[in-house]
Amino acid sequence: MEPLAEENQKLKDAMNLSEKNTQRARRERDLAESNALDLEHQKGVLSEQLATAKEQLRNKSEQLATASTQLKDASKQLEKLQKVSEQKKGMCDQRKCFA
Repeated sequence: MEPLAEENQKLKDAMNLSEKNTQRARRERDLAESNALDLEHQKGVLSEQLATAKEQLRNKSEQLATASTQLKDASKQLEKLQKVSEQKKGMCDQRKCFA
């Protein structure tokens, strides 16, 4: 081969290799962009799920606080009823003693 033909072939090979590298870089860039979009979507979905879970936990916490207050009130009422019951029992015992 003549030196010019050899040089031309080397240049063609180099250009083909460069084009392949450019195409691969484009594919990698497109894949990276697609992955970034997927991650953004997943982030949005997870943020919504987190907000929903947070709201549910807040509601459950409020329900538990209400239930706790109701239980405390019921406990106080039971204590009062026990005292009244003990007083009535004492009165009955006194009546039996005097009868």
